[in-house]
Amino acid sequence: MTRFKKMKSYSCNVEYTIKNPRCTTVQKATLKSEGQGNIELKFDDGRIFKYSNKDIVLSNENTKEKFTLSKEFDKFYKLSFMENIRELLLLNGENMKVIYNKEKSLGYLEIEYQLYDNNKELNKCKLFINTENSIPVEMIIFDDTGEERIKVDYSNFVVSKLVR
Repeated sequence: MTRFKKMKSYSCNVEYTIKNPRCTTVQKATLKSEGQGNIELKFDDGRIFKYSNKDIVLSNENTKEKFTLSKEFDKFYKLSFMENIRELLLLNGENMKVIYNKEKSLGYLEIEYQLYDNNKELNKCKLFINTENSIPVEMIIFDDTGEERIKVDYSNFVVSKLVR
């Protein structure tokens, strides 16, 4: 867990599975963090979200459109960024649940914590971290009734830099 907390820059593939009563949507993207709040989320469909400490620049490679939005605009994708996960773990402190599991010969930490955003669709989160390399494997976000709403699968996770 110490290595997870010290990640400064990283890249990985993410797959978002979004569930609602009408349908399930899958979105695939590449996530890159260069530290200092600079994060890029590049979707397979050409959309690119570039996050900085002050705003989010949305662009589309296919249409060449570009928009700048307030960083408060994103209530969802940012939950999958390691920087925001670490912040939420600090906010939860003693209220988070940490369980060690061994599944399919892979040990992982299961961390359950609250999301403090007054959003009934995004209420609680479970994060699964591989204990061998401190890399996140999966995140599941639940609504206030306990229904799974979003699943984030991480793959090809590469840590570029650790904080000393």
